[in-house]
Formats: sequence, structure tokens, C-alpha cells
Amino acid sequence: MKTRLFTLSDQLAFAKLSGDYNPLHIDEVASRRYMFGEPLVHGIHTLLWVLDCFLGANPKPVTILSLEADFKKPVILSEDVQVKFSEKSGLQLIEISSQTNQLSKVKLQCKGISQEDKDHQQKKCLPGSAPEASPKELTAAEVAQARGQLELFYDDDLLSELLPNVAAYLDPVCTAAMLASTRLVGGHCPGLNSLYSFFSLYASDKDNDTTEFTYQTAEYDERFSMASIDLTAPGFIGNIRAFLRPSPVVQASSEQIKGMVKQDEFVGQTAIIVGGSRGLGEIAAKLLAAGGADVFISFYRGSDEAEQLVNEIRSNGGSASTFHFNVLSPHWEAMFENHKDLQPSHFYYFATPFIAASPGQFSVEQYQCFSDYYVKGFVETVTPLLSKGLTHIFYPSTVMIDDMPLDLAEYSVAKAAGETVCRFLSKNKKSLRISTPRLPKMTTDQTASLMKKDQLDPVPVMLNALRAHHSL
Repeated sequence: MKTRLFTLSDQLAFAKLSGDYNPLHIDEVASRRYMFGEPLVHGIHTLLWVLDCFLGANPKPVTILSLEADFKKPVILSEDVQVKFSEKSGLQLIEISSQTNQLSKVKLQCKGISQEDKDHQQKKCLPGSAPEASPKELTAAEVAQARGQLELFYDDDLLSELLPNVAAYLDPVCTAAMLASTRLVGGHCPGLNSLYSFFSLYASDKDNDTTEFTYQTAEYDERFSMASIDLTAPGFIGNIRAFLRPSPVVQASSEQIKGMVKQDEFVGQTAIIVGGSRGLGEIAAKLLAAGGADVFISFYRGSDEAEQLVNEIRSNGGSASTFHFNVLSPHWEAMFENHKDLQPSHFYYFATPFIAASPGQFSVEQYQCFSDYYVKGFVETVTPLLSKGLTHIFYPSTVMIDDMPLDLAEYSVAKAAGETVCRFLSKNKKSLRISTPRLPKMTTDQTASLMKKDQLDPVPVMLNALRAHHSL
């Protein structure tokens, strides 16, 4: 059994090899706004790694007779993955998993070829890597009608560095077709907002001397935003299934929000908003500033986004500043050094990890991740402010505490523990006014889904909650 932890450096190197520069895989800031909250390993990167492991144990030149790779769940950079091999009826069966989930299943059948045949196959590919290009952003209608060609590129030097056994033993056309497939999905169809789900490759007698990889959408299922794409390469045919992901959520602007709030209804608040650069924290910052509050917005990653938000609020007449802060290692020294006279009256806590669903069995590891933010991080972040004149704490909770969905139990339990901490703080310091509203599911990056679902507009929900807190 082999294990691996992919890194961002690995991803950047694979992007250069494949030509798939989709930010979902290589941009830590941009990927926060996508469905999984952090960069994902290219599905084809994972596939080629397991093939490299297999060929390392079976070192001889081979070509693929059949390959089916089902990417059931994405590989996240921050988690260890392991691969297990078995054989049944002449098929190599490969399973890729994390500690808690099966991630991918691969079925492989190959046959040996001569080194001369392998060298001949390489001549059907263009030398070097595909040029870098920005991913296209296609609509569902464009995905449904997509067709075209891509060149097959094969960078022997870079491949030998990243995947030495693949470079030494695998038919170059097979490798180049896999690399072209991820460039197709991540850059051309569906493009920017894509998610690779399935790949198959089968030997075919339709060989030719071209260096082209051709594709055509065979079917597009609007219910799941999923495209089935047929492909051909010299001596091979196959199929790709890929989802058209929802675009990152764009929240209401300060200009739009201004008309919903009375100019003076939050006057007097000096508000620190932890996790205020996006999502519900972003909405709260805009609403409070529109109502006359002086807001200080923290960010951990994404300084440009935070600065844009501050500039947007200021351009609409609000008062806002931003500062860097990490709730997992909270230090207020720099903040108060830069704002020596700051005396916060209100504290809003929106810090959160990515809210990942679990398979239905309670994961202590996943609960600990949530608890680090919603309990430990919250306590250690707010405690130093209690001596600074803080009078109000807003701790957003969730209706999931009542519903307790089985796949989000860890999240619900951690939020319930956070509510208990708030009750303790309130009992321990009678002058504190604490709100823990159990908020419904609203439209944010965290609630993005491949399935179209009705979700509440966060602006009116948050405005009502902020008004109730202000009146305490």
C-alpha cells in the first residue's frame, strides 16, 4: 500500500506538465470560493500517480487495453491518500482512499509492448508541454454543443521528473491523452467552472498519424449539470464525464445594501468582524457599515479581497478597515498596535473551515477540526477583547443543531458546543450581551452544490439577526 500527501508545489508542476491551470487546483485564495473550499488535486494527477506506483512494481513497457477511472470524491491537498492494488479476472483493480472516504476506483488492463513500439508512439505526440492559457468559462448550452481538437503534448523531461515510471514504461499516447483530457476539462469544456468525474480509455483499431485529441459532447444532463464527452486519440477511444460547477457566489454590493438599512441604525458600534472578508461575514460588514457602524474586518487569506471590500464600503460612505488574523493562532498585538485607540464594542465571529459532509459515521477528527474554529479559536480570539470594553458578542449558530443531519453531525455538535461556551461567557460576565442565532441555510460559497436548490437570500436574514443583536 502506497501513501502520499500532495502539495501545492506538486500541483503547480503538474499544471505545467498537463496545461491544466484551472485555479481550482493551483490557487489557494480563489479555490476558497469554490465548492470544496481549498485546492483539489487534478483527478488525472492522482490517476497517473497510481499508474506510476503500479509500473514501479511492474517495470516493463506497456500500452493500455482498457482503463476506467471513477473519481468519486476529490483529493484535497491537506489530506493523506493511500492506494491499494488487487487483481481479478485479468483486471488490475485500484482503490484510492483517505482515512475516512473512498476517493477513486480504477480498472486497468494493459499489455506489454516493445521499447521500439513505445518510441514509435512518442512520435505521435508533440514534444514539450502545452502552452499556458486561461480557462474558458462556458455556459451550459455551450458545454452541451462543445466539440473540437487539442494537440497531444508529451514533455519527456518533466514527466521523467514527476512520474518516472510512467515516463519509462507507459505508452506515450496513453499518457498524452490523459494529460489532454485534464486540459480539456479544466480549460476548454466545461472549462473554468468544471469538476472531473470519470475517464475511460480503450484501445481501438482506428489509428492514424495525427497528433490530435478530438472531443465532442455526447450528452448533457441539466439535472446534474453533467456532460458526457466522447474522445478519440491515435489508436484509442474513450469518454469523459465532467460537471459544470456553479460559479462562485457574488454577494449583494454595498450599493444594493444601502437602500435596505437606515443610515444611523448601527451608529455607535465599533465592530470587529472576524472572518468578514467573504460569505455571511462580508454581508454583515456591509450591513453594519451601511447603518453607521465603524467596522474592522479580518482576513486570513485573500488580502486583495479584503481590501476590495473595504474600498467598496468606503466608496459608499461607510467606515471600514481590514487586518490579518488567524483564529487558530490568535494574536491581537499587531491589530492594537496599528489602532492604539481602538475600543471595540461589538464582536462578530464568522471564522469557519470548509463545511465538509461526512459519510454518516461520526468522525472525531472532523469534529476536532470544527471545534478548533467554533470553540477553541472562538474562546482564544474573544477573551483578550473582554478587557477592551467589549459589550456585545454575535456568534452565528445553525438550525442544523435542531435537524442534526447525519452527514453534518460533527459540524452541528461543534456549533452546539460553541453555543454552550457563549452561555458560559454570558453567565460569567453579566454585562455581556451575546446572540447565538440559529441561522438557516443561505446562498454562500459554502452551500454551493451541483444540484439546483432553493436557498435563502442572506441579506434579509442577516439584517434581521443584526438588528435583534443591536437592540440587546
